[in-house]
Parts: sequence; structure tokens; C-alpha cells
Amino acid sequence: MRAASAPGRVGQRRPRRLELLLAAQGDTTELKFVHHLDTVDNIGEVGPGWEYYLDMLSSAREGTPQPNFFDEYYPAMKAYYAGLVGPER
Repeated sequence: MRAASAPGRVGQRRPRRLELLLAAQGDTTELKFVHHLDTVDNIGEVGPGWEYYLDMLSSAREGTPQPNFFDEYYPAMKAYYAGLVGPER
């Protein structure tokens, strides 16, 4: 899959290496989302952000209320994602 680009600092673009893996699971399709990070410095912000965007996708598809990022994801999930990084960092 080709890397998507997202703005970094003003005037710069940082490549994002993403994988979207689809697999048939009975009558449904399973989506596995992989974001390859060059550094784990901001994993506490990145992880909750993607949780939010993927839940937004689900809510749009299912017609359910959209989640509220700041109240339900960040900073509530920041510690969880930061804890995924081992102390050897």
C-alpha cells in the first residue's frame, strides 16, 4: 500500500506508513489497521486518535451516535497507549 502523507510542521510533510488488511469472516469483513511508527514518542496521542477515527467509521456505517474524542478517548486512553512502550525505550 502506498504511504499517505499528512502535514507535519508548517511547510513540511511527513509520510505515514499505514496498512489496511481486509479478511472475510463469515458474512462480514474484518479490518486490521496498522500504523507503522518511526518513533513511539507520541504514541499516547496517536493511539487514541486512531481509536477515535475507526470508531467514527463504525458509527457512520452503523448509523449510531458519533463518539466525542476529547471526552471518550483523549486523554482517557493516553496512559494505556503510552504503557505499551517498554521501559527500554
